[in-house]
Amino acid sequence: MFLRSIVGWLLTAVLLPLALSRQVYTTSNGGTCRTACEQYKKEYYWCEHTGGNSGWWDYCSPEEGYDSYYRPCLSGCQKVMGSKYEQCFTSEGWSKCGHVVEEFDRLYTSDVSLCVTDCMFDGKYFKCRDIYGENEKCSPLKDVTAKGETCRKDHPCDSHGYDYTWCYTSYNEDWDYCGKVFSDCDYHHRRKRADGDEEICRITDTGNNRQLVLTAVPVPNNNFRQPSQDQFTEASNLISRVDANFCFPDRIHTMASSENIRLDMQGSFERDGVRYLNVQLQLNQPRQGSLSRRATTISQILFPQDLDTVVFSRYIRRALITSMRSAYHGLPVKIIITMNSI
Repeated sequence: MFLRSIVGWLLTAVLLPLALSRQVYTTSNGGTCRTACEQYKKEYYWCEHTGGNSGWWDYCSPEEGYDSYYRPCLSGCQKVMGSKYEQCFTSEGWSKCGHVVEEFDRLYTSDVSLCVTDCMFDGKYFKCRDIYGENEKCSPLKDVTAKGETCRKDHPCDSHGYDYTWCYTSYNEDWDYCGKVFSDCDYHHRRKRADGDEEICRITDTGNNRQLVLTAVPVPNNNFRQPSQDQFTEASNLISRVDANFCFPDRIHTMASSENIRLDMQGSFERDGVRYLNVQLQLNQPRQGSLSRRATTISQILFPQDLDTVVFSRYIRRALITSMRSAYHGLPVKIIITMNSI
């Protein structure tokens, strides 16, 4: 483990000065390739994948805008006609396809190995497959443990003299493993607007000619409930269910729930000609009387209805956790996701 940690830290030192973006290949059934998207002696492109709703392998596209046979798509790559997989129309008819997405995060395991797949909850810990092919503990967001707890504000996720990364989660010396997260958002210069809103992340996806912007909008304290540590952990685990196959309806509906937390669709609204969805994490308990008392919301995000969740589910997860962490620290914000063409 020590040798792997040294190699990991050397990788970190090399990678940090460079652009953090890398290409992630998603499969036709919503998974993420964990091997290269290649033909492997077949006529079509495929890969071993994780997180999809098919078996251990699936079709992928070698380039955005092409099908799994490397034919140009004449339509968007999406689920059509009630299919369970993504497809596009080509000169040969309908064909399975995937996406090539710019990923702007570098996630490391608690053993300081680079993750090559998404960091997802397995029922006990958040884990990813690392560059050595091992499933290891990781963190879904900076300074959050592998169990989904928030690190103490004065004790961020780091090695702290050991050959693994960890942090204290309380002042009673409670601790847990965590993984380092390096993101373009961390190097982005935050822009505070006159109305108090703050642009916290602007990611430019030059390959697909689009720009994703996350903006934090302050909300009154009595609009949010400050979650407890246990509620934060439970909600983090619930958020991990938001993957490429997660469905966001356009009507008021509980989309997912656990013992004490639920993920609600609170409806939609129009803003600047774009219809936005209003998604909130709620405590499973009634509001405490009048509006002047604390509500049950612990996280809120707004994003365009036509946002491709197959491609951007990781940023929806990030927005939910970011909003919840603001509530946890007593300065609640809702996160608005906008998508701009460039």
